[in-house]
Amino acid sequence: MLSLHKLGPPDVKKFLKVAAFSFGTLMPTRGKDLPEILRDDVCVVLLDEIKSKIYLWTGEKANLLDKVKAAYLSRVLNWKLFGGAAEIIQDNNVIQSELSKFKLILSDLPRAYLRGILEPE
Repeated sequence: MLSLHKLGPPDVKKFLKVAAFSFGTLMPTRGKDLPEILRDDVCVVLLDEIKSKIYLWTGEKANLLDKVKAAYLSRVLNWKLFGGAAEIIQDNNVIQSELSKFKLILSDLPRAYLRGILEPE
């Protein structure tokens, strides 16, 4: 019988898909670490498909359009990917606390996919 205790420590890597907005445009996040993207002037949507969580970071100095785009994107992704069942975490302190426990591997959400959501015809 397989014992869970013999499997060793849990994997501390977390793979997240990301969309970051700064002054109305998408910001590339691939290869960056958390402090580089979770800034006061940026809004970020971090998608954890394994845990069915969406982290919605809104910087205090981010402009209103970025806040609206990020909030809208998080709601649409919740419905499209999780049928509305994902947990959306919006508290910046909780986001930093939860994500600082992991080595993050960030991947940008495809721009064409985002354009289809944020700029419908």
